[in-house]
Amino acid sequence: MENNGLSDENDVVFRDVILLALTGFISMVILLIPFVNPPTEEESSSTPPGNVIVELFWDNKRDVDIDLWVQAPDDIPVGYSNKGGLFFNLT
Repeated sequence: MENNGLSDENDVVFRDVILLALTGFISMVILLIPFVNPPTEEESSSTPPGNVIVELFWDNKRDVDIDLWVQAPDDIPVGYSNKGGLFFNLT
């Protein structure tokens, strides 16, 4: 009979240790879930909806240099000294 009582005590201790470890593991998972994939902040500026290409051609017989300047609505002018804007970019 003594051996049976010792076995019951060992079973109780084993269950307690297993449940304590499982509870600790579940607690750690719950605490770490928000940090796995943190939400990203939305950018204030949006990406333009497409690509715009502007080309300038002139007669090859003329020995001249022409600077192309373009400006989209509600944007800054883009040209030689200012190489990029929201809609146009020279690079």
